Amino acid sequence: MDTQVRRERTLTPRVHTRPGAEDTQGGAVEGATRRDFLRLTLLGTLGAMLLGGAGAFVAYFYPKQTSPFGSKITVADTVATVASLKASPADVIRVREGKFYLSVFNMEDATPGTAPPVAGQGKLGVMALYWKCKHLGCTVPWKPDEDYNQYKGGIFHCPCHGSIYTRSGQNVGGPAPQPLDYMAISFEGNKIVVDTGKRTVRVQYDKTQPTPLPGA
Repeated sequence: MDTQVRRERTLTPRVHTRPGAEDTQGGAVEGATRRDFLRLTLLGTLGAMLLGGAGAFVAYFYPKQTSPFGSKITVADTVATVASLKASPADVIRVREGKFYLSVFNMEDATPGTAPPVAGQGKLGVMALYWKCKHLGCTVPWKPDEDYNQYKGGIFHCPCHGSIYTRSGQNVGGPAPQPLDYMAISFEGNKIVVDTGKRTVRVQYDKTQPTPLPGA
């Protein structure tokens, strides 16, 4: 009899459980192990590193305002004034920080830009021409020594694909589909103020686009 009892006890499986908090049903709940804790810590660290890297990437490549372009620019007296434009209207002035040219021409000409304007002759108007080509966006330089057909005394000539514009920004040659954009101009006494954030896209030049020079 004793031998049989001992044998039954020997065959009874033993179940080992770790003590843990009890759940709402009264059973034992196994506690978090050290391995679980380390795993969660590692995953959290990797997630934080990925978020930090993504933030650094966005901050690096996000465009930043590094120049006055996009706001009102008062042209420096050493660059151009109302008086200097009236005295030398044939000059086309490049304003680097604003990405535009100040171009003066006779508003009364049937075809503005056909010939350089002359001080004291005709009604002079000025335009701030955005220097971005309307074809593929290249920077268009002013070429004072180049002519094109009847347009004498300088043209805007894009070096990328040969688009050509007159003093008024009108496209007359090459693949450009429309004239150069222009910016709003105002005057404060003798100073010239250009709003580079206010650009006008056009399909054709007309006489309402240039701003008359005061007293010209």
